[in-house]
Amino acid sequence: MQKRNLFTLLFISVFIIFSCGENPDQTEFEKEAHAQPSGYSQTDDRGNIVNDDPDDWRIAPRFSGDIEFSLPPYPNPSVTQTIRFEMLIGGLNSIYGASIYVRRTNGTYKILRSNRQAPLPTGLIQFNIDPLELSQDFELYQIDNLYRIFIYDNNENLITYGDIKIGQVE
Repeated sequence: MQKRNLFTLLFISVFIIFSCGENPDQTEFEKEAHAQPSGYSQTDDRGNIVNDDPDDWRIAPRFSGDIEFSLPPYPNPSVTQTIRFEMLIGGLNSIYGASIYVRRTNGTYKILRSNRQAPLPTGLIQFNIDPLELSQDFELYQIDNLYRIFIYDNNENLITYGDIKIGQVE
């Protein structure tokens, strides 16, 4: 009987050790996310992709199958247009909240929106963001740039990232 308990304890310990380890795919995904933007998925006013950047809006391995973008964030706006984010939450694994951050051109991060529901309900979740919120000082002359956007859950796990190009009013 004691051998059986020892075996059970050993099995549980090994399981905990291996389940607590970082997923190498997730680690690589997060490393790629924090690189400098190199392009962006160009979209129109309806969310149609005009020119795709395969690095944008991929879902982290940890959340694969649980969340997707029904449309990528759109449009690649001028300063007068609202950016729309639409995420479709699946149902197998719970996602605890979603927060959208921007890395500004000076390297600082700012939270733009947050949904603290835990877990998020299944279905479509929408966020709208004014492009001026991306600038350091809400100044029009600073806004024309490429911005890296990150979406995390409440546990600070990266869900996705992508780049948005903001242009001046034509």
